[in-house]
Amino acid sequence: MNEGVQLLKEVMSHTGTTQNVLSEWSGVHQPSISQFLAGRTALSDAMLDRLMSCLGYRLEVVRSPHSN
Repeated sequence: MNEGVQLLKEVMSHTGTTQNVLSEWSGVHQPSISQFLAGRTALSDAMLDRLMSCLGYRLEVVRSPHSN
């Protein structure tokens, strides 16, 4: 499972936010949120940031080289 999807699920659970409420807050249709959470539709960093900000969280993406 995508790390972003897992993070979103955890934050939704922690905040007690349903897909319907997140849909209302974010303007993203509930079926789309369901598709993201099920892993059937790719969740971009921009969309994850949008959804997380509606939940009161700030997404920071840090890119670094892999260490071997």
